[in-house]
Amino acid sequence: MYDTLVPVSLQKNRYMTDKLTDKNLSQLNESNNLWAKAKESLHHQERSEAEALYKQAIEKRISAVGEDDHTVSQLLDELGALYLQTGRVAPALEQFKRAVALLEKNFYPGHYYLGPVVEHLGDCAAKEGKWEEAETQYKRALEIFDKTLSADHRSVLITMHKYSTALRNLSKFAEAETVINKGLKSIDSPLGPAEEFRFELALLYQAQEKNAEAEAQYKLAIEGFRQRRNMPRLGTCLESFAAFLKKMGREKDAKAMLDFAEKFIKVQHGYEDSEAFFAATLLRA
Repeated sequence: MYDTLVPVSLQKNRYMTDKLTDKNLSQLNESNNLWAKAKESLHHQERSEAEALYKQAIEKRISAVGEDDHTVSQLLDELGALYLQTGRVAPALEQFKRAVALLEKNFYPGHYYLGPVVEHLGDCAAKEGKWEEAETQYKRALEIFDKTLSADHRSVLITMHKYSTALRNLSKFAEAETVINKGLKSIDSPLGPAEEFRFELALLYQAQEKNAEAEAQYKLAIEGFRQRRNMPRLGTCLESFAAFLKKMGREKDAKAMLDFAEKFIKVQHGYEDSEAFFAATLLRA
C-alpha cells in the first residue's frame, strides 16, 4: 500500500530505530512476524484470527517504537480495512482517524502515505450514505494521488471511480461525468479496464433519465466484464441493467438479463472471485 521511497523526514525515525534496545528490537521483530501472520490469515479468509493478530502487532510495535512512529499507521489502516470489509464501520473509522492523525504528525498534508487512509475515510462515509463527507475525502485522496502517482495508476482510477459515485449520489451529474470521462481517457487502451467507468456512466445517465445513453453504456460495461471474466462484477452489472429495463417496461428483456446474470454467477468459480473494482487489469498496482 505504501511506497518504498524514504523521505528526509524518516531520517529521524531511522536514527531512533538504530538506538532501540535489544528488548525493543525483539518487540519490533515480533510485531513484524505478527503482521505477516495477519496478512496470511486474511489471505485464507480467517478474519477473526487476522483481527487478533493485527491488534497484537500494533501493541508490540507501539511498545517498540512508540505510538507516534509512522509505521504504526499502516497497521491501523489495515485493521480498519478489515473492519470495513466485515461491515463494522464505527471501529474502522476509529482506526483510520488514528492513522490519519499519526501521519499528519509525521508528514506534510499532501504526502502519498495519507492518500490510502483518506480514501478509506471516504469509504466509511459512503457506507453510511454520508455522500458530502465521502466527496470531501475522495477529493482529497485524489488530489494526493494525482500529485504522487502516474495517471494510469490503479489507485488513481479507483479513487476517481469512487469520487464520481459520490458526485452522482449528490446529483452533481456534470461534475461526475467529467471525472468519469477523465478516467476513461486514462485507460482507453488494451490496458483497461474501462468497464467500471462504463458501468458508473450508465448509472449516471440512468439517474438523469437519459435512457438511450444509459443502455449503451450498460452494454459496453457488460461486454467488458465478460471479456475479463470478472464474473461477480458482471453479475452485479447485469442485475442493475435488468432493473433498469424493468423500470422502462421491458419485462422480457429484463428477464433475459437476469437469466444471463444467473448463468455467469454459476460459472464464476475459477475466475475472478473478488468484488474489488479493477480486479483484472494490467495497470500499475
